[in-house]
Amino acid sequence: MNDLKQFLLEKITEDGTKHFGLKDQSYLLYVASNWHDDHADNGRWKEVESHQDHNGKILDMAAGVGTFVLYGLHKGYDVYGVEPETWKLDYIKRKVKANNYPYWYNERIVQGVGEALPFPDNYFDYVTSYQTLEHVQDVGKCIDEMLRVLKPGGKLKLQAPDYRSWYEPHYLLPFMPKMNLRLARIYLTLLRRPTSGLATLKWTTTPNLLQHISQHQDVSFIDLTKLYTQRKIKKIQSDYAVPALLAKLIYALQQTRFLFRQERQINLVINKSINSGMP
Repeated sequence: MNDLKQFLLEKITEDGTKHFGLKDQSYLLYVASNWHDDHADNGRWKEVESHQDHNGKILDMAAGVGTFVLYGLHKGYDVYGVEPETWKLDYIKRKVKANNYPYWYNERIVQGVGEALPFPDNYFDYVTSYQTLEHVQDVGKCIDEMLRVLKPGGKLKLQAPDYRSWYEPHYLLPFMPKMNLRLARIYLTLLRRPTSGLATLKWTTTPNLLQHISQHQDVSFIDLTKLYTQRKIKKIQSDYAVPALLAKLIYALQQTRFLFRQERQINLVINKSINSGMP
C-alpha cells in the first residue's frame, strides 16, 4: 500500500472509529480503496454520461477526496469540486503531485461549504451532490445555493440517505426511521457505540427536500426512486401476469429482506427552467 492510500485509510479509520465505532478493517480498507482509485469505472459518471450531462460545466458539491472530480478531469470534462475538510484537500494536492497530474487540477477543487458556494450565479450546467446533504449544517441553504449557481436549463442531481428507512448507513446498524435523538443515544450507548456521530447527521427525507424545492417557482423534478420502483412493479406485473395491487405486494415482500440491512435513497433530478430569471 502506498503512502497516500495509507494516509487515506488512517483518516477514514480515525473518523469512522471516533464518530461511528466502525472497527471492521476489511470494510474500512474497501472504502479507502474505492475513494483512492480515480481511474476505475465510476458509477456516478456512467449515469452522467448516459444522459449526456458531461458536455457542460459540472460541479460536485462536497467533493470529498476528489475521486469524482479527478476521474472527470482525466476524461477531459469541465468539472469542479468544493470541499470543506482541510485534510481531504491536502490529500488531493499530495495526490496530484505524487501522480504527476497537471498542476491546474488543484485549482478545480476549492475549499468551501454548500451553504455559501464560491461561484457566480448561473455558472454550471450540471450540479451534483452525492451522500452529502445528511451532513451539512443547513440543507435548505445548500439546495438554494446549488440552484443559484445552476444555469437556466441546467440539472441538479441529489442523492442521499432517506431516513424513513430502518437502517443507518454510517453506523451500519438497524435504526428506527428518523429516530428520536434521545432514544438514538440510548440505543447506541447500549451497543457501546459512540454517540458523537449523531451530531454530524441530519434526518434527510425525500418529502422534506421536495417541500423546500417546491418553494422555487422555476424548477421541476423527477423522483428517480419512485420511478424505478414503479418500473420494478410493472415488470413483476408483466412477468407473473398479476394485477397491479398484487405486484405491489410482491415487490414489498421482496424488499423486506433488505429492511434492516440497506438504506432507503433520496434520488432526485431537479431541472431549472430555461426561462429562469427572465422578466
